[in-house]
Amino acid sequence: QPWLAFTEDRQVVVLFGTGKYLEPKDRTLSIPVQSMYGIFDQGPAAAGYPVVGQNRLLRQNLSVLGSGRTLTVSTIDHSQHRGWYFDFLADGERNIVRTGVRVGAGVGITPTLIPTSDDPCNPAARSFLLFFDVTNGGIPGSARPPTDSDGDGIPDYIVSFDTNGDRMINGSDDARVIGEPVDDFIAAVTPVTMPGGGEGRIILPGGSAGATSLVVPEFEWRRRSWRELFRE
Repeated sequence: QPWLAFTEDRQVVVLFGTGKYLEPKDRTLSIPVQSMYGIFDQGPAAAGYPVVGQNRLLRQNLSVLGSGRTLTVSTIDHSQHRGWYFDFLADGERNIVRTGVRVGAGVGITPTLIPTSDDPCNPAARSFLLFFDVTNGGIPGSARPPTDSDGDGIPDYIVSFDTNGDRMINGSDDARVIGEPVDDFIAAVTPVTMPGGGEGRIILPGGSAGATSLVVPEFEWRRRSWRELFRE
């Protein structure tokens, strides 16, 4: 199911991945390459923009970085590009659930599925959890003007994972890592919740392992309620 988000310049982008996992024959790695897309919604002016192919979309490249994955950070040119896409990496990898969005940060969060068995009695699968910038489809935060506050030669992208194993997600982690493997099937990505302590978490309903959760780093809570005051 497609999902909507806003780009850095407040343009609507339609997010969706390709693939399916419905029939017995889908439990295979032998499928065409599947992809993640972000298509800019032209609104009332859409009639002036005919349907276009991938040649009018900015391509980002997903690749391996350590045990995880990273994305390129090519720049969107709105005079040329009608959106962006990147191809999934592993054989048989696909997207079959709706993408989650961190609205304030402009970050998309999507799980992929990779079948690991064609046994109808044990249709196992594994996943990768991927984070990306909804504006350009690259590393989260890469659509913003680049800064390097600590002088380490790496721009201040949005950190997604605990890459150094200190059980915290902060500026000491490698922001280039935008994907991590999960040894089970991730069935969905929920909206950000606050279970306690003020931190944001995303619930990841899974397969045989049940639900797990993921801390959302540097999450900024916005106003969630209001009260109307009457003057006597």
